[in-house]
Amino acid sequence: MNKPRRNPFFPLGGYSFEETLAAWLKPKVVDVSLSEPLPSAIYQFRIQLRSLKPPVWRRVQVPNDLTLHQFHRVIQCVMRWGDCHLHHFEIEGARYGIPDPEMQDILNDQRRRLCDFAVRERGKWLYEYDYGDGWIHVLTLEEVLPPQEGFVPVCLKGARACPPEDCGGPWGYMDKLAILRDPTHEEHDDICDWMGRNWDAERFDLERANAALRGEFAPPRRGRKGGKRRRE
Repeated sequence: MNKPRRNPFFPLGGYSFEETLAAWLKPKVVDVSLSEPLPSAIYQFRIQLRSLKPPVWRRVQVPNDLTLHQFHRVIQCVMRWGDCHLHHFEIEGARYGIPDPEMQDILNDQRRRLCDFAVRERGKWLYEYDYGDGWIHVLTLEEVLPPQEGFVPVCLKGARACPPEDCGGPWGYMDKLAILRDPTHEEHDDICDWMGRNWDAERFDLERANAALRGEFAPPRRGRKGGKRRRE
């Protein structure tokens, strides 16, 4: 079978109008990072899950030389996600995450640092985790502070428990909370068994969040002899 001839009237050289339109509509990968990084600083972000009421949020301070992938790990630690799903940041229309052949518009989040992007106080970025449940986090830059040598990311404050993994996104989670509060609901026992009968949606453990950050980012301790790492 002979291969169809390209239509010269289609500027992208497609074989049909549909193919040409699809080529035009294909997302263009645009890296919005600065040519020169910004000076060292500490960024204070408010991280809030979209579409949940009352809100689930955290306030963190991080050095701006973190890569986006390291910032992803900060979010995972303070929200208490399990990092078992895909993620990406959206910054000025560009998306940064783990490169995937099936998602060619995703740029590598390990190659860009926070200081590579133009920032302004009260400016917002987005971070999505778990494309199935669609957990979108709004990242609001609250303050830019002077740098501190050896600064380790820290969580200052937060409110409410992070939803459990694979619970169906914001609406699935809120439905499950409503069932937990209603002992007469036919699914009450099943949801209690799945989420835990002691699930407390209002609980946020600040110390646990900071312990996770220290475990992820604090330099290893060394013993007094031989420079060996002390066992915890």
